[in-house]
Amino acid sequence: MTDEQSVELARACTGHPLALHIAAAHLKSRPRVDADRFTADISHPGRTGCVP
Repeated sequence: MTDEQSVELARACTGHPLALHIAAAHLKSRPRVDADRFTADISHPGRTGCVP
């Protein structure tokens, strides 16, 4: 994960430490998940219907 992706993930979690912790743990436990897509999915949840 790049620094830019980390910043975008923090923005998507709106700075909430628990949300960021959960999102980071999700990505860490699923190395094949694309970080950019995951961040986009949690930023716009209605777009995909669910987070993989």
